[in-house]
Amino acid sequence: MPFRLCLALLTMSFATAFDPTAWLDGACGRPRGRGVIVVATRFMQGQGQFPALVGARLEQILTVTIPSMAAQTDRCFFWVVATDPALPAGPRKRLEDALAVMPHARLVDSTEPITIGAPRIAQLLAKRAFGAGPWRGVKELTVVTLDADDALHAAYVRYLNDWRLAAPQLTPERNYAYACASRAMKWSGSVDGRHGFSNENHDGEKPCGFRIFNPTSIRIDFELTEIESSEVWWGAPKPVVDFHTGEKSGHKGCLNSGLAMAQRVAPGGFFESCEPRPCHFKHPELREKLPVEVVVVKRGGRPITSSPVLRVRSITSTGGRGGGKIHGQNATRSGAQQVDAAHLKAAFGVDGAALEKLTTYLKAHEADVAREMLGHRNATGCSDVYMGSCARDETLAWARSVLGELPAFDATAWLDGGACGRARPGRRTLVVTRFNQGQGRFPALVDARLEQLLAVTAPSMRAQSDTCFLWLVATDPALPAAPRRRLEQALARLPHARLVDADEQLTPNRPRAARDVARRAFGLADWRSVDEVTVVNVDADDGLHRDYVRALHAWRDGARSLTAERTYAHACAARSMSWTGVADGANAFMHERLSGDFKKTKKGCLMSGLAVAHRLEDGGRAPCAPAPCHFPHTELREHLDVFVVEPAKDDARMKHAPVLRVKSITTTGGGNFGELRHHRAVDGATLRASFGVDAEALVALAAYLAAHEVAIAREILGHRDASGCHESYVGSCERAGALERARAVVARAAA
Repeated sequence: MPFRLCLALLTMSFATAFDPTAWLDGACGRPRGRGVIVVATRFMQGQGQFPALVGARLEQILTVTIPSMAAQTDRCFFWVVATDPALPAGPRKRLEDALAVMPHARLVDSTEPITIGAPRIAQLLAKRAFGAGPWRGVKELTVVTLDADDALHAAYVRYLNDWRLAAPQLTPERNYAYACASRAMKWSGSVDGRHGFSNENHDGEKPCGFRIFNPTSIRIDFELTEIESSEVWWGAPKPVVDFHTGEKSGHKGCLNSGLAMAQRVAPGGFFESCEPRPCHFKHPELREKLPVEVVVVKRGGRPITSSPVLRVRSITSTGGRGGGKIHGQNATRSGAQQVDAAHLKAAFGVDGAALEKLTTYLKAHEADVAREMLGHRNATGCSDVYMGSCARDETLAWARSVLGELPAFDATAWLDGGACGRARPGRRTLVVTRFNQGQGRFPALVDARLEQLLAVTAPSMRAQSDTCFLWLVATDPALPAAPRRRLEQALARLPHARLVDADEQLTPNRPRAARDVARRAFGLADWRSVDEVTVVNVDADDGLHRDYVRALHAWRDGARSLTAERTYAHACAARSMSWTGVADGANAFMHERLSGDFKKTKKGCLMSGLAVAHRLEDGGRAPCAPAPCHFPHTELREHLDVFVVEPAKDDARMKHAPVLRVKSITTTGGGNFGELRHHRAVDGATLRASFGVDAEALVALAAYLAAHEVAIAREILGHRDASGCHESYVGSCERAGALERARAVVARAAA
């Protein structure tokens, strides 16, 4: 019988014969305790559509994580690996086959975050995987997190079971308890001078020879959560390394891998609200807030690998430093310590030859992974469905360095150092534009909006007299290649502009989203020195007056600094010049004298030009004060004190309006058609001087829109997403007049 068939039959018999209840009742090797331990691993949740990232993470979980769990000396636990329902069949099959060696491990599709703070989700997934039988009489559930690129020491689960058996029983008054590891052995899988492996020691005279790992020794970085170096013991390897509770120290944090939370299961199988409160803190500061049982290596055990957790750091590590420099006070001169492969195998079940192959694989594929990470925020762990470890600045910078695409443009020097023409230390300005988000699959709409952005919006941003800002154009990841290329080429004329794939809404009221996209696009690493960020909106079919950003900077530079009592300030335009691109009758315009409709809002603000300055604290947005701080832009000035950008009376360039608005078939915000009520002729030279917009380009745009409006109208009427009502991004959902106009265009064409 072929080997693969034998393996398949063996796996099948394993799966059908496995009794989860009997497993916990003693078949796992020890009598049932009062609780159940569930190890929870999240593998590619919300990221199944990225093949390079899937492949790299799969190799890491197969090489490091699964061997460490198969090597556990105490098997009395369930392991649930939650993955993306969209995970492709090939990697899914390999992962299922690898998990099949452990009957108490299962791969489960889930879009929910399975964490220690969500015991109900962990319990439901475990019940889905193993049935409801094992939960009879359970008095507590211990959920242990394990990242898909890390390993736990072979005695880790044994320690946790011993801890729960010896600990006082949880009560309604104290219904949770924590344990974690604060010491880690970190391995960086990059094959180059500082980040690789070594197969020889050096004597202090000759530098270490950097080669790919061989089975005798590897270069490892030892760290604590506080980046403290650890001790190394040498000697013949032993199969088991003992653990004991760590002494109290001044250290604050826990590693995420190995973090365990035991929670009381109330009669009836329910989870009560945690007592005493609060019971959850970020793991880097957990031990500062709560009593935590710390898993450390026993000091008297020789030899040891000095750490209960092995962490893999590579291009896929979005939670922190990817391929950063190996460090440690006890390291060799080259910055690492030699660890015998036999020690690694005994402690974690990880094979040296497999690590060698993993190193080679990651090096061969890291450029593909980097492109996916820089191409879409979901690939960095920031999925809208599942929020994982959202990528840090170091990670994105590492991805760019892998591609050799670190641009010559230095955004920090541009904004903070005065390279843009003026220094504004502590303050940053981000202009945000949303281009066809959620609408990339509508070709007529995409092309029409692109023509408007190229004719109006992009020229107005290039014409800004104050360039001390970053322009972020957020688009649909599904935007076709041809319009994407044209848009990128247009933005390339501005070094401080970037096209970024994004699902999140970039609006003036969401500074965190704008900040994160700016970090991804420009590599802005340090926001802790920034006191204030101003986010300015400009729609993809509108233009801002060339002095608009200058006016905003003058407003902020002359205003009082934001404080904890007042953390925001608003500015906007209330006057606009609207141009309609329908070339017929009363709405037509001539080559050099354009028809403009001049309007002034009474209570509200225009969306284009709306700016909100936000106070930042340690790089993050300060809590809104006084509340409420947001209102619909159409009534904003009715509720809040708003600085209004007005044309200066003595400024001929800005005498008409601070905002130029394009109104056409693509404008789903409504009220965009009909005759111009406040009609005024505008000289083409004045338009160019005020907005940087060329009259001939507007004439060509009008002709384009007239030729394609039927196709655009059909797309708008054919799907609600095309009308701005996308489920993941709600833009200007169709208002009165927009759909009626589309129907009229289609009806006229049919007639």
